[in-house]
Amino acid sequence: GAVDAGRGGAAVQGSDAGHPDSAKRQLGYGQALIARFAQTGPAETLAEAIRNLRAAAGNTAAQAAVRLAAAAAWGAAAAQAQDWVRAAEGYAAAVHVLPLAAWHGLSRGDREHQLASWPGVARDAAACALQAGHPEAAVEVLEQGRAVVWGQTLQTRAGLTGLAASHPQLSSRLAEIRRILDQADPGNRVDADGLATVAGLQDARRRSSERRMRAAREWDALVETARALPGFCDFGRPVPFTQLAEAADTGPVVIINVSRIRCDALIITRAGLRVLPLETLMWDTVIERGDAYLHAIQRLTGYGDGDRSDRALVSRLEAIDTTLSWLWDTIAEPVLAVLGHTRPPDAGAPWPRVWWSATGPLSMLPIHAAGHHARGHGGGTRSVMDRVVSSYTPALSALIRARRARSSRPAGRRLLAMARPTAPAGAGLPHLPGALAEAAWLAARFAGSCTRRDDDRATVAEALRLMPQHAIAHFTCHGSHDLARPSQSGLLLHDGVLSIPDIAALDLSQAELAFLSACQTAIGGVRLPDESAHLSAAFQLAGYRHVIGTLWAVADHGSAEVVAGIYHALAGGPGGSLETLDADRAAVALHHAVRDLRERHRAFSLRWIPYVHIGP
Repeated sequence: GAVDAGRGGAAVQGSDAGHPDSAKRQLGYGQALIARFAQTGPAETLAEAIRNLRAAAGNTAAQAAVRLAAAAAWGAAAAQAQDWVRAAEGYAAAVHVLPLAAWHGLSRGDREHQLASWPGVARDAAACALQAGHPEAAVEVLEQGRAVVWGQTLQTRAGLTGLAASHPQLSSRLAEIRRILDQADPGNRVDADGLATVAGLQDARRRSSERRMRAAREWDALVETARALPGFCDFGRPVPFTQLAEAADTGPVVIINVSRIRCDALIITRAGLRVLPLETLMWDTVIERGDAYLHAIQRLTGYGDGDRSDRALVSRLEAIDTTLSWLWDTIAEPVLAVLGHTRPPDAGAPWPRVWWSATGPLSMLPIHAAGHHARGHGGGTRSVMDRVVSSYTPALSALIRARRARSSRPAGRRLLAMARPTAPAGAGLPHLPGALAEAAWLAARFAGSCTRRDDDRATVAEALRLMPQHAIAHFTCHGSHDLARPSQSGLLLHDGVLSIPDIAALDLSQAELAFLSACQTAIGGVRLPDESAHLSAAFQLAGYRHVIGTLWAVADHGSAEVVAGIYHALAGGPGGSLETLDADRAAVALHHAVRDLRERHRAFSLRWIPYVHIGP
């Protein structure tokens, strides 16, 4: 190791500091020095390693992957030495390079592949910032380093309004490029004659990739042009905490950060930011609990082994209940205590709101349902849903954007109801007898204001055509979900999958509510838990201010009860119309409908846990 480090030092000293290859040499030398430091421990060795890694990370001529590896190694080495200031600097540099490694000129799949190589960088950056005493910086790096792909799309859509007022031509061109970057990548779509070939598809993908790269390069150049203009130096840059704090204007936002270094709740309120160390929350336990929970859910919802015995059913339900109790004891109760929600609200009093934003594997778990729900064991008082109304947000900027886009509820609003009760042959999914009944109920409930598409009329093209024309979209069908490749997930319609990229490519200005009465529409992937790569987030990105989704398959009967209860509440009562429907009641309406469902099925938590709300 000493010999290798010495040779590496000579090679680095003889290299051009601005050359791309010098970054590779500095990275290798820095890693060799870290290995030496682990063996012998002189502080000078660590300092020299960090100097080289810092130089490699800051070499803008080097490949993004090399810069990212250098910055992450810098942060990890300093953290190991408990030099928290330098550790925070290193990890922050890595987070800064993440969007470059997952450049928006690449396809979504390629970007996700790049991000999957660096799990936890943003979470460790936040943990080190907290160790260094910089809580606001922790919030900033989490916002920049999580939901990177969504953030890139939000960035291309944000800020153009102000630019348009003084520089309309530049704003217009950026908007044109944005539409190219937002387009979904060519998938396995059949052409007009139903004769799509592998060669044709490959050619379409190649041309799309080339067009995207050209557009991304032009976008980057025009952004630099915009930043040179007076008053626009921060155009497209990461959002500072002072602006991110706006997310808590109407209620507290709680970010739960889990890292091997430390675990915390970052509680943002109008009064400011408070850090609540979660002393009993451990990284290894999060992984263990998450695995057990997901295993139980998969088996209970029809995936995995075929053991359907009563003993297996009870065991899996107990695993879910244990998870809910653990979430309450370690996370939810301490947070709610800090917020002052120590008991249910008084009868007739408005319910308080809380927005949750969990990181890492914790984002797969239902914090909104945390608690001890069994009667006789505190059920009815020791649970989140008996103290507050919960919502989720994939990022603070997404919540701010949704809140700012408050709808004026124009006259003549319409609701789109799409129902597809069957899945493609070979999918192994059951028939959904309640899907058509649900769409029929909506058509009758909002007669004259509802566009209904069932069975073979519920196509991908029809959905994409009609969604911009309807303020409310309701889908009742099967959902497909791939935990390893969440961007491949979507809604199973008559002719294919309405996918996450299809939906995210939309940019709707009058969309109010999307109700996804389908399975697994609000759960991301195990390889990219921080990317919020699920359908509910995609619908919000498309412009829907409120999204009601599910974490897994829901029972037909329970779903019908929840749907009816929610729409009656949104419309102001059973006699209300679409004109009186207020989508801003979505979170509270869902909360009460699910609590009613829980009262009837306390012992079977699988019925009432899945429903979640995303939005303001």
